[in-house]
Amino acid sequence: MKILIVGGGVAGTAFAGFMKDDADITLIDKAPEWGDIGYAIGLWGNGRKILRKLGAEQDILKESYEIPWNVWGDKEGNVLEQIGLKIF
Repeated sequence: MKILIVGGGVAGTAFAGFMKDDADITLIDKAPEWGDIGYAIGLWGNGRKILRKLGAEQDILKESYEIPWNVWGDKEGNVLEQIGLKIF
């Protein structure tokens, strides 16, 4: 089976990873090359489960870091609320 995936975002690359053994995958994206433009991805429980099923969780964790808390503040820099996050 041949599958064309248009879009190299999170969903497109995850789908390609799941189908790589069962289909001839072609993945295209409008970006001319892969790069690291620098943005954050919040990865919650279900995202970790997907990475685990793809066999990529440990590789991703080597290149990232976990944030054990989150802070909300106002425009003057005052802390409004701080919440601890349980890491699974």
